[in-house]
Amino acid sequence: MNRNFKLRSFAFIVFFALIFPAFSQIEFGSLDLNKDDFLIFSAGQNIPGTPSYKSLFFTQLDEQKIKKEPVILTCFPEKMELLNENKILQIRNRYGTAKYSVEDKNLKWISLAFGIPENYSRANLISASPDGNYFCYVKKTKNTTGKLLVVDCKTYEEKILLEKTPFSYKSINAKWSPDSKFLLYEKDGCVYFITPSELFKKINLPESYRKIGNGTIDNVQWTQNGNIIYVSNDLVFLIEENELYTRGLYASLIGSGKTIGRIPKAFDPLKDKFWTNEDGTKFAIVSSKNALYIYSATENEELSYLKPEGVFPFSQIDGSSYDFNIFWSGTSSPVLWCDSFSFENPKRVSYAYSVKEKMELLFKAENSISPVVSPDRKKIAYTDSGKFFVYDISAQKNILSKPEEKIVSAAWNGNFSIYIGGEETVKLVNFRGDEKLLFLSSACQSYWSNGKILCKSEISKEIFVYEADKNTWRTTLPSSTENFSRLEKNGRYRVFLGSSVNSKFSNSIYVRSLSGKTKTYSVYKETEKYSEPLKKASLVFDALKNSEGLAEVLYTLDDFRVKGTFFLNGEFIRRYPHKAKQIAFSGNECASMFFSCADLLENNFIIDKDFIQRGLARNEDEFFTATGKELSLYWHAPFYHSNQLMKNAGAEAGYNYVEAFNKFNDRITFEESKKNGNEYLDASSLVDSLAENLYDGIVIPVSIGNMDGTRRDYLYEKLDLLISSILENGYEIVSLKDLH
Repeated sequence: MNRNFKLRSFAFIVFFALIFPAFSQIEFGSLDLNKDDFLIFSAGQNIPGTPSYKSLFFTQLDEQKIKKEPVILTCFPEKMELLNENKILQIRNRYGTAKYSVEDKNLKWISLAFGIPENYSRANLISASPDGNYFCYVKKTKNTTGKLLVVDCKTYEEKILLEKTPFSYKSINAKWSPDSKFLLYEKDGCVYFITPSELFKKINLPESYRKIGNGTIDNVQWTQNGNIIYVSNDLVFLIEENELYTRGLYASLIGSGKTIGRIPKAFDPLKDKFWTNEDGTKFAIVSSKNALYIYSATENEELSYLKPEGVFPFSQIDGSSYDFNIFWSGTSSPVLWCDSFSFENPKRVSYAYSVKEKMELLFKAENSISPVVSPDRKKIAYTDSGKFFVYDISAQKNILSKPEEKIVSAAWNGNFSIYIGGEETVKLVNFRGDEKLLFLSSACQSYWSNGKILCKSEISKEIFVYEADKNTWRTTLPSSTENFSRLEKNGRYRVFLGSSVNSKFSNSIYVRSLSGKTKTYSVYKETEKYSEPLKKASLVFDALKNSEGLAEVLYTLDDFRVKGTFFLNGEFIRRYPHKAKQIAFSGNECASMFFSCADLLENNFIIDKDFIQRGLARNEDEFFTATGKELSLYWHAPFYHSNQLMKNAGAEAGYNYVEAFNKFNDRITFEESKKNGNEYLDASSLVDSLAENLYDGIVIPVSIGNMDGTRRDYLYEKLDLLISSILENGYEIVSLKDLH
């Protein structure tokens, strides 16, 4: 057995949002020791923003310490990409990056963490070229920024395309052409193109000759035949792929491309998104998350407006919508995909609509993965409460369903089969219903049997056997003499779970020698190292009188599985009673921000104890009327502007006044900064500043809704990065109740 197990220990390198001090408590279990002193065990972690799972490990015991570092036997598919012309399936998770070879049918780790990764980490996004020969990703260097890298998938050589670009868990500011020859990217308010093969040969033209135009990556889309649609203000241009270099060299003479037409309203890439059909003759624009506009090109050679084909307001969508996508297949009608946070029983729900004369609901899905479109753009893969489906856009029906196992990721293998990563297994399935097991995602019911490692599925009850030479698993028939019990001792050793002085571990695995010189040691030395209890931080969300950003906030809190405290003003409750109820039933704490949105320290107010107490009581009543629930006994005045009289009055009414960290906040507009000299910080700068000023017990305020004035962006737009930065700095995010 020992010869077959190759214990690996590589540097933990690429493709992860690495690696800063933070917390994710680790729990060991499922110990099973065989007669040859080989031990298998599980290690589970519950990391915010990633699925929870248990990984299976193997090691060999010795008298004084384990003989070699434990080997991981499962590979959880937090993220998957198909690379190298569909020959390699790349799998990424908190332990590192692995490659499954389609030809050799083996799994190899190309980067692997030393020991158990204790610190907060989350797999970032990768954008692979359609042929899988290259991919790009942003290597995080600060809280909200990183380097844009392009990687050659055959050699894993990296080239820096941009030294500084926004970092996001949601998107990358780059788009591959359908034939993989070109990559569009955004830099300093302009869009450029590059040829990856020439990037690695260092023979690219200067960037000024590769400029598409002003704007962001959302100003451009590729058509299926390789042309570029570029929207600039109210003009729509077509740029043919074979003319890219010509237009780059002579842009000052020949302009931005062939003008297709105009749209009635200037396109704002910060608020709008657009899509095109396969040949670039039809266009869909989602404007300010409020409505969908469909246009088509005309034969008129004059600079005329595109032909409108429909306007579809989103008033019929249940809940607060936070993201959209359009799927267009051939001449069929587009399918609108809308991610929403529902009002009733608040949860993440995605809606798919057929857009013809009107929007017709095709289906809805709860807690779906981001839909994955097939290479021919005719099918999308999605999940509904973990159950896996493939939907045919043209036929408008599901053509594949896998309801047995919860699926967390998927990667298309051509147009007729797909890799699906589940909570227990990773499989290749096709539309005939055939499926092939590749390897296990997580530790099922694991045990030794006749010198082999077996796992029993908790879902299908199948038995899997580990194949050490390929680092994969296959199904096997149970033996009539199968023993499912685990052993924690043999004649030489006893293994057991005990406490750990390291707060990042809930327990530790200990080995006790039963013969020779008696000694007890831990499998992981880090569990014996004392660490201080976690510091705590609390996020509070101030809903004053507008609701912009609420859906994004609720989604992000749900995605990270953290709770915040919402301070609701009476004006917000009166304007949005259904959204007040949505917050109340989301599982987050609700508190009071008084009944009026006025600044209580302004001179035109006469404030006494009775006014404060009646205002708090009125807010209680309005919240109860809207939600049927009670506010918690925390409050703060609008804009955190208060005096001691207000605080004392609230205290007499049973309220605790909450002071937040307001040195940096997103309530400062351009106008206020110019008038009063208060420092304006955009959302990225706010995240950086807050991360640098964390302390135990900090209360961080985030505004819901836009201010009266002008800001480029708001902190809620970077909430996922704010939460990550707090966790990366070794903090636990708790509600005010738990903070106090």
